[in-house]
Amino acid sequence: MVKRNTRILAIAATLTLAYSEHLIPQALVALPVALAGGNPVLCYNLVFLSTFVLSGLGMFLFVRRISGSAAAAFIGGLLFAFAPYRIPQFSHLQVLSAQWMPFTLLGIRAYIDTQRRWPLIGGSLALVLQNLSCVYYLLYFPPFVAAYVCWELARTGLWRERSTWLDLALTSALVLALTVPFLVPYALVRADLQFTRSLADVQRMSADVYSYLTASADAVR
Repeated sequence: MVKRNTRILAIAATLTLAYSEHLIPQALVALPVALAGGNPVLCYNLVFLSTFVLSGLGMFLFVRRISGSAAAAFIGGLLFAFAPYRIPQFSHLQVLSAQWMPFTLLGIRAYIDTQRRWPLIGGSLALVLQNLSCVYYLLYFPPFVAAYVCWELARTGLWRERSTWLDLALTSALVLALTVPFLVPYALVRADLQFTRSLADVQRMSADVYSYLTASADAVR
């Protein structure tokens, strides 16, 4: 028992970032200002506002790429950047940090259109940033990305191209290689400290069908 408690304390002292979101991508956004002498409040406000600016910009570029319409892209950017669900999440910086989603999709679509690898690599790096920005999105978004890739391959007929599958396999390996090391500390902490949530907790905090048709009461206060 003593040895186990000692091990738990050692892990607690070295893996404290795994007690919550580590927010490393967000920290990288604030790093230039912090190095220039900016105070923590300024750094936080910069990251907070950047989630709206980058979300709008990324969706604008993605919608313009798939539609060719600047007007549709502008509306899409506004809708994504200021979606009602974001308002009650103002205190959860990780949930606001959805800005890398459209850049991921943009990179994939640009690769499909041009067959150049650099857009795919850029989209893969955006997916890594999204994975590391919020654990919720790490679970929700990659399956959507896989479905979108399959749809694009079917739409264009590129599923027949061996080189396309090779490019996708290599970039998928890149995403895994850059994401998995950040998940290991969480697995260690969970195993040693027995961090769990009951089924009742999951049900209480989950969305239901009605949630998709309404906005949170916090959004209209």
